[in-house]
Amino acid sequence: MRKKLILVLTIVAMLLSAVACGGSSTDKDERDSNGEVGLEEGREELEEITFVLDWTPNTNHTGVYVAEAKGYFAEAGLKVKIVQPPEDGATVLVA
Repeated sequence: MRKKLILVLTIVAMLLSAVACGGSSTDKDERDSNGEVGLEEGREELEEITFVLDWTPNTNHTGVYVAEAKGYFAEAGLKVKIVQPPEDGATVLVA
C-alpha cells in the first residue's frame, strides 16, 4: 500500500512539473526578417551595454552567445556588445 502511495505521489509531482513548464500561446515573439525580436509597441529603445569576457571565448560563455542568438537580450530590452579581452586580460581593458 505504501509503495502505491509513493508511486501515485511521484506521478502527480511529475505531471505538475510538466504543466508548470508549458508556455502560454500568448508569449509569441515578433521577429523580423533577420530572426531578431522586435520591440513591442510603447517600449523604449534597447539599452546598449558592453559585456567583456574574462578570457577568450570558451564553453563557459556558451550561455551568453546562446542568449544573443535567440534574442533573449532584446526581449529584456538590452542591446549587448560582447567584447573579447586583449591578451593582457579583461582587467586592463576595464581599467
